[in-house]
Amino acid sequence: MSIPLKLLLLEDDPFDAEINIATLEEAGYLCEWERVQTKKEFLNALKTPNYEIILIDYNLPAFDGMTALQLLKEHNFDIPALFVTGNLQAELAIDSIKTGATDFVHKDRLKRLAPSVARALEEALLRRINQEKEATLTFFNELNQFANQGATLEELAHFLARELPSILSCSSVLVHLRDEKHNQLLVYTPIGQHTKIEKELGISIAELKIPLDSDTIYATTASGKKEKILSSPEEIQKLIQEYIDLAPFSKKEKEELSASLPILVSNTQYKKIHFLPVLSGDRTIGLLELSYRNKDQSTDQERIVPILEQISAIFSRKLAEEETKQTRDELARLYRASGALLASSSPSLGDLARRIVETVLFEFEHSNCSLILTKNDSLLLERVAVAGTYAKKVSHSTLKINGQGLVPEVIRKGIIINSPNVKLRENYQPNWEAAHSEMAVPLRAAEKIIGAIDVQSPEKNAFSPDDQRLLIAFAERAALAIENVRLYEDAKRRLNRLGALHTIDVAIAKSVDNNKTVEVIAEQAQKQLKVDAVSILVKNQLSQSFQCLARQGFNTNALLFTNLAAGEGLAGQVALKRQIIRIDNLAEKNPFAETSELADENFISYRGVPLVSKDEVNGVLEIFHRSPLLPNAEWESFLNTLAGQAAIAIDNASLFDNLQKSNEQLRLAYDATLEGWARALELRDMETEGHSRRVIALTEELARVIGIKGEELEHIRRGSLLHDIGKMGIPDAILYKPGALSDDEWAIMQQHTIYAYDMLKSIPFLLPALGIPRNHHERWDGSGYPDKLSGEAIPLGARIFAVIDVFDALTNERPYRKEIWSREKTLAHIKKGAGTHFDPKIVEAFTKVISEKDWGE
Repeated sequence: MSIPLKLLLLEDDPFDAEINIATLEEAGYLCEWERVQTKKEFLNALKTPNYEIILIDYNLPAFDGMTALQLLKEHNFDIPALFVTGNLQAELAIDSIKTGATDFVHKDRLKRLAPSVARALEEALLRRINQEKEATLTFFNELNQFANQGATLEELAHFLARELPSILSCSSVLVHLRDEKHNQLLVYTPIGQHTKIEKELGISIAELKIPLDSDTIYATTASGKKEKILSSPEEIQKLIQEYIDLAPFSKKEKEELSASLPILVSNTQYKKIHFLPVLSGDRTIGLLELSYRNKDQSTDQERIVPILEQISAIFSRKLAEEETKQTRDELARLYRASGALLASSSPSLGDLARRIVETVLFEFEHSNCSLILTKNDSLLLERVAVAGTYAKKVSHSTLKINGQGLVPEVIRKGIIINSPNVKLRENYQPNWEAAHSEMAVPLRAAEKIIGAIDVQSPEKNAFSPDDQRLLIAFAERAALAIENVRLYEDAKRRLNRLGALHTIDVAIAKSVDNNKTVEVIAEQAQKQLKVDAVSILVKNQLSQSFQCLARQGFNTNALLFTNLAAGEGLAGQVALKRQIIRIDNLAEKNPFAETSELADENFISYRGVPLVSKDEVNGVLEIFHRSPLLPNAEWESFLNTLAGQAAIAIDNASLFDNLQKSNEQLRLAYDATLEGWARALELRDMETEGHSRRVIALTEELARVIGIKGEELEHIRRGSLLHDIGKMGIPDAILYKPGALSDDEWAIMQQHTIYAYDMLKSIPFLLPALGIPRNHHERWDGSGYPDKLSGEAIPLGARIFAVIDVFDALTNERPYRKEIWSREKTLAHIKKGAGTHFDPKIVEAFTKVISEKDWGE
């Protein structure tokens, strides 16, 4: 009986290959083989690694057996490999075994070939069986552990889709779980595989949902409860077409995908698809879809059976747990709705209202829910929260307590209305065309009706007596929670206003920028007074006009460029009269709507408050609202307090501005003095005239390129200006000496850096600038003076200036050197000194600056 055997021969001699095959066939093997002889051919053959054994010749013209073994190892191919070669030395034979060869056979002893192949195949089979057993046991342990840790059915499905391909030796696995409620199969794939499918199809897709009452391969396999194998191209193409038909694609996308169906089938490279039903008793609870890219590839049935049984057992247990949980959840509806929802600590009224309507929608599973509350001393009802399909349409609608409709009636009468078909009610006010059933329950706090909960459904008779009883109980708790939150928010509002005043105090203390401070005040005023818009105008002391410095809440550029004289406009009237102006209907004030921008704001209410400090009006605080303002005494008091804070802030900023001007004048005087010192040094040494001006300009330019700015740049400028100030202490005989200095003279000359530091260190204003006068003769390698600093220990300003100073000295005439170097020669000299004399990064930046600069500048 012949034994089928698939071989790969790495052999350059066709004759030797034929002898190897003949030897094996003589021993009873039916060989299907391929011969390769180069590395490229070997790697291409391994792209379809369905060989049972590899025979390798050790020496080939362009390749060798040891390299082939290394490649097998690198690619993790567990395929037995035997050396069939000439005279293989003992050391090489041992090395080949260590590298992974199963055995080696000399070509002159081919009788050993068949037994060696048999032994290698047997060892590989045992190894594979053990590996499969270990992998299966590991998989079972991980699956059970994952399930016991509380994983849901969906999470388990994703786990199986991710882990099963390596366990079952297939290309991919899809897991289909049965959704009993909607009678469909839900398809789960690993995230990476889902993304790959999207990439292959060229569009974004959601998870697939397959109706079990459809005439599809999926549905018929699930209902048949028997495994099914698709192995023909036609069957696989039909399956992918069903996938396209069922997937949530647009009509155009489906047509395009169907037209390119053969290409899609080719891209998947699937040659066989195996469906396995997952059963719980006599019920199909899911499907496993195993895909293979090799038609002959399959999973041993003895491996599939226990794995499928384990998956079925875990899924059955999980289903039972979820069904039990669902029953518990249904029993806990009332507790969740009336207790857990309202048990949180002091939410805002808006948050609480949203949670109430969302909880009602969740528990009743209907389309719309609104929470409507009464407003103090008003006939208007406020829809505080809304959820559902009509939310956008009704969120800004208004209701009146004495108006028509189901909700106003419930609030007026304090009764419950559960209408099975609201379209049949008299005086019904529709706000959603699809509405049929509607139920409204009043919210009662003590003896007062404070609002109602209203739910709608497109179905008739949607709300059962159980629903009504649950909503009544829930409404009692909701009303209590709402009243508690209202009391809490009253206290919180007072606390927030104190906090706002503290924020303004901090802004006044920390900032002397009038714009920033009044912006904080405007922001806090809008937030705490709960108005639509706020503007703050500040008096310009030069023009005596009032200009807008802060705005909040405007939709247009209205008032942005305001510049009013006292008595001009509303703000000017406030300033002139030094009293609050209140307007409840701005439409009656024609001057206000003179500009189209203000008219477009649709403001109705106005408050203007003078900002008075030290008996002088220094600004105006304006409040705008797009609906009537009905403030209480607390609101008015807080407005006056904010006005007082704004007046103090503006006055403080004005004082600081005056102080800042004085400081600026003093700074200019300091800089003028420094420039005088530098000029005095130039007058003493006329041959370096213009040196300071040149090095200052170039140093500043290089510093900016490196990224220095602001105050640090100013310090570098001053340091550059004073870099040679210490030379005022050097004797004229040394300073003006035309030739080279002696060692003693040079030692004296080096003291000018110390003289500069000692002269200036007692001036705090100049301390940050002294790095240049003291250290601009330091060298990157530490060989400079006076402190022998090296590398980045040298101040950055001194490193920058050192390059500029040398450049200027070499390109201009000096007493001790009459030759003037060219720019090119000087740059070459500086580049040569990078890393020894100069910081290499500074040299690189300097080279760029000089290269881009006209030489005549």
